[in-house]
Amino acid sequence: MLKSFQKTPLFFIVLSLFCANANAAPDAIGQVVWVKGVAHAISSPDNKDRTLQRRDAIFVHDSITTDSTSSSEIVFTDGGRITVAPGSKMKVDDYKFNKTSAADNKSVMSVAEGGFRAVTGAISKTNPQGYQVNTPVATIGVRGTDYFAYYKGACITTTGDRKRVTGASCGMFMKIMKGAITAKNKAGKIDLSAGGKEFARIQTSDYAPQYISRADWPAGLNSDIPMSAAKFGVMPVRYPTATPAAIGQRSRLAPAKATGVVNGFCIQ
Repeated sequence: MLKSFQKTPLFFIVLSLFCANANAAPDAIGQVVWVKGVAHAISSPDNKDRTLQRRDAIFVHDSITTDSTSSSEIVFTDGGRITVAPGSKMKVDDYKFNKTSAADNKSVMSVAEGGFRAVTGAISKTNPQGYQVNTPVATIGVRGTDYFAYYKGACITTTGDRKRVTGASCGMFMKIMKGAITAKNKAGKIDLSAGGKEFARIQTSDYAPQYISRADWPAGLNSDIPMSAAKFGVMPVRYPTATPAAIGQRSRLAPAKATGVVNGFCIQ
C-alpha cells in the first residue's frame, strides 16, 4: 500500500513540501556592520564558533564575544543597533520581530562580561516590555534610547552571604545619551534620562542601583564607542557555510534547495 502511494502525484507533492521545509535556512535576526580586531559568534546548543566578518548573519541564541582589543557593531531586523565593546561576552537569548504583530515582539539579551552601546529599534518603541537586557547585577529596560552599559565582574567577591566589590571600577556602569533607561535588581530600581540623571553604578546584585556624577565615571572606561546608522538588509546578508542549529533546526547548508529524492529522503 505504501509503495502504491509513493507512486501517486500526492506523495511527491507532500514530499516536496517536506524537503523545502527541511532545507529552509533559518532567518537571520541581525547582521554584522563592521568588525575591529576579532569577534566571534558561538551558536547554541552545538557550540559552533564562527569568526565574524562584515555582512555575516546573526541568529537567535548566538553568543557574541570580543577580546580586549576588539569590537563589533550589529544591526537587527527592527532597526536596533549594538556595538559590542572590547572584552565582552553577550548573548541573544530571545528575539522576535514582526511589523504587524508588535505585542508579540521581543528582544532579550544577556551580558556575562563587558558591555555595549545600544541604539534601540522598533521593538523598544512599540512593545517596551519586550525589550530586556539581563546582567549579573541588574535587568535593563528602555524606552527608545541610546545608552551604554559595561559590567566588570572579575573584582567581585563574596563575603558571607553577600557579594562585595573590591575596587572603584567594579560592577556595572551605565550612561544615557538619548531617551530613558531603567535598571533594577532585588535591592532597588533607578531611572536614567538624557538631560536628567545620566550616570549610574550598580556594585552587585545585593546593592541597589545608585546615581553617580560624571566625575565618578571610571577614567579608563570609554563610553564613546562608535555607532553607525546602518540598516538591516542594506548590505547583502552573508550566511555561514552551515547555519547553526540554534533555532530548533538541524545544521544545514544555507541557502539550500532539495535537488532530488532517494528512498524518500531529501538530498542536496
